[in-house]
Amino acid sequence: MKKIFSYAGYGFVCISALSLAWVAAMAWYNPQSVMDLVHVTLNNTDALSSIRGVYGAVWAFR
Repeated sequence: MKKIFSYAGYGFVCISALSLAWVAAMAWYNPQSVMDLVHVTLNNTDALSSIRGVYGAVWAFR
């Protein structure tokens, strides 16, 4: 039973890391696509740069 929880924990961490990497890649490529996940429209370039910096840099500094 202990091994099952160990593997489940490892799987959860791997899925979380892959999800974080995917969102970071989306932020670098197209910041609006990240905000589309929460149905928000970014109207100016400062907002696009902020999303790219916050979400894109998360993966760089993990």
